[in-house]
Amino acid sequence: MTGSNDPSQILRAWTRLVRVHRAIAGETESRLKGAHLPPLLWHDVLLEIEHAQDQQLRPRDIEARLQIAQYNLSRMIEKMIAAGLVHRIACEEDGRGYWIKLDAAGAKLRAAMWAVHAQVLADKMEPFLDGDSARKMAKQLGKLLPHLNG
Repeated sequence: MTGSNDPSQILRAWTRLVRVHRAIAGETESRLKGAHLPPLLWHDVLLEIEHAQDQQLRPRDIEARLQIAQYNLSRMIEKMIAAGLVHRIACEEDGRGYWIKLDAAGAKLRAAMWAVHAQVLADKMEPFLDGDSARKMAKQLGKLLPHLNG
């Protein structure tokens, strides 16, 4: 099969995307560990909360946005609460539910983690991906997201 819907080209793009992600995530994890910082997933969770309205999210929204299993996120949130990075707020609309609210220490930690992650991205991607190419890639990947999250 040839043309724009060639499954072999889709598989090729997917395989490369996964390999690039794993390589960059692995290098970022290594550098975060070397800097005595938490795992990269903590950064991603803190970033989602930071970008949310009022810097708070329901756990189910974090799960959906980051594709994290509920039991893994629950343990992570407990560790973040214990570390003073976030706190719970009761949800008035749902008596059993709650919001996770970012604390100043959480924003500070996320910024420190971003500095490490950004350096990995600069080291590994900038030599091969200029701003225009990065915008195009982000646009293409952005078209997929609404179809993948629910």
